[in-house]
Amino acid sequence: MNLKQLIMERKITIAIVCVVLFALILIPIPSQITLPGRVIPMREWVFVASGNGSHESLGIDNRTNQKQDQKYFIPQRGELFSFIQAAQGLREGSVEKGDTLGIMHSSAYEERLLSLTGSLQELNASLEFLRSGSRETVIAAARSRVDYARARHAEQVKETNRAQGLLNSAIISQQEYDQEARQERLDAIKVSIAESDLGSALSGAQSSELKVIQARINEKEAQIGLTQELMNQMVLTAPFQGHLSFPYNRDTLMTVSDMDSMVIYVPVNSSLSESMDLIKQVTAESATQSLDIELDQVTRLDQLVEGGGAEFNLYRIVFENQTPGFPSGKMINVKFGIKARTGLSMIQSLLGI
Repeated sequence: MNLKQLIMERKITIAIVCVVLFALILIPIPSQITLPGRVIPMREWVFVASGNGSHESLGIDNRTNQKQDQKYFIPQRGELFSFIQAAQGLREGSVEKGDTLGIMHSSAYEERLLSLTGSLQELNASLEFLRSGSRETVIAAARSRVDYARARHAEQVKETNRAQGLLNSAIISQQEYDQEARQERLDAIKVSIAESDLGSALSGAQSSELKVIQARINEKEAQIGLTQELMNQMVLTAPFQGHLSFPYNRDTLMTVSDMDSMVIYVPVNSSLSESMDLIKQVTAESATQSLDIELDQVTRLDQLVEGGGAEFNLYRIVFENQTPGFPSGKMINVKFGIKARTGLSMIQSLLGI
């Protein structure tokens, strides 16, 4: 090979390198990025021991990161407050909506219900007694008081008449006569009172008395209904069909997860997410399976989280879980297809130009 041929080959090589470099710099290159993401159920229900004997149940919507249907079970001073599972040996697995998981037992509510029930029974008995009229002994006593009042009045009438004759004969003074007459009028009033009492005894209680008793009965029934409703709220049931689990956590006693729909949260470095322009599908991969996800299932959240001194944007992916599905709480790889970029744009991005 002479010098002329060698120079020609080098020129060709340089030309090829220049063409390749030109292509790398100016021709868009398809790109893909793989990031870690965490899979969680779209809906969860959690029952937690909050400390000091209190408990809390709440629903969590992981799609919107909102807490729903929070209930607090706080014991009163001096009461026995305990959690009882619905069945001995309740195990992890599938549960249906409405399945009973456990009961919160409150001695204070039990005592209140017993007291209110006893008071209601007593009021109902009183109402029945008043509606049916007084007993024969009460009626007999009322009759005796009428007879006594009439007899006493009759005797006083005689005394008043005798005093009238004495007054006419000027044997007694007008004052002495007035005293006898006044006593006769008082005895007549006592006769009227005794006869009224006898009438009440024969006819039973007045309507106003019955209304008072009925009002108290209605109040007790309302209090019993409210207490029973509170006790019903202390029965823990599965809010939806899902998977029951008992996490290895002292505070979290049980969890029900909706495994049909899942959410993947992917943190993306804010410097990268600003320039990420997603295309085609997103692929979620675990050690055993892979799932293609459409772009309309991917949402970038206007939320920054910090980690390792850097800021990250969150991407949320909602999808229907397949069978076998992605396990809850696991970290998986999420592959994002992004728009093709030239080598020049990549260099400019790295240099911050």
